[in-house]
Amino acid sequence: MKLKTEKFMSFLLCCLLLINLLPIMGEYGHVHLDADHFHEEADEHGVQINPLSICEDALEFVLSLFASPVYADYEDGVECEYCGGWRYDDWKCDNGDHCGDGADGDCYNEHHCGSCGDCVDEGDKCDDCEFCFECCECEDKCRGCYEMGETVCKECGEKCSGCSWICGECEKCTDCIGDELYCSYCDICMECADWVCYCGDGCSNCAFGCEDCHEKCTNCSGDELCLRCWICFDCVGGDGDYCAECQYCKNCVDVICACGEGCSECAYVCPDCGEYCENCADGYICLECGICDDCAGGDNNFCHECCICKDHVDYICICGDGCSNC
Repeated sequence: MKLKTEKFMSFLLCCLLLINLLPIMGEYGHVHLDADHFHEEADEHGVQINPLSICEDALEFVLSLFASPVYADYEDGVECEYCGGWRYDDWKCDNGDHCGDGADGDCYNEHHCGSCGDCVDEGDKCDDCEFCFECCECEDKCRGCYEMGETVCKECGEKCSGCSWICGECEKCTDCIGDELYCSYCDICMECADWVCYCGDGCSNCAFGCEDCHEKCTNCSGDELCLRCWICFDCVGGDGDYCAECQYCKNCVDVICACGEGCSECAYVCPDCGEYCENCADGYICLECGICDDCAGGDNNFCHECCICKDHVDYICICGDGCSNC
């Protein structure tokens, strides 16, 4: 309403100026009007005044006043989406249905950046400086979540323990380390340990693990590692290359039975063929020398009652179930 009043007063002032110019034009000259143009003759002082030009200038000035930006009326306003107040003209933000810079109360400040003035949603600006995250310069804030995390990455300062994993020793985030693999048990990264298991729950500081593949450790696959060299059974060759009974691989014992259930550390294994041991042959291994029934010569050469071969008794019965000892 105030703006309209000011425009009306400006228009009235222009009219008054035009009215006051009429005597001046009468004093300095007179106007002849024909069908084609206006012509003003010079007076004795040699002054020429073009009343048409004056009218054109005045009209242009008046029209420029009405061509100025038109602000919204009360009826064209909107209800602020945050505080519920009715906002129009400079009380309404140009970028949304909420309070503008001219509105009273704290609604505008709460939902606009205190630096650049951009609209911000709830929780999208720093609680301390009231700036949006792009303008915030608080040195003690994480640049990833703009919160006060317990530990902020010493390398980039853009991640903290509240929004990312941070190594407990070097205090770097996984982005700066360049590898997302870390030991959750010790809370350390690849750079701070000799190795980290792919399971993410073990490393050189807290577990034994396969140093060939780093895919298994005692925290995740303890029954798949040799108890002497800690190489996993997949890396040593799989079935037949480790003893499931004592959990040793072929590199740590003299011989492993083909059945995979016995080795030279926990059972007699036939030294001639290596295909049978006392765990799988079921009484067909000599308890004196470890030779199996087949390698001893079969029937008449092995006493099944005593589990002994012909080399350790005087005789064996043809039935194979008796000897000089029994």
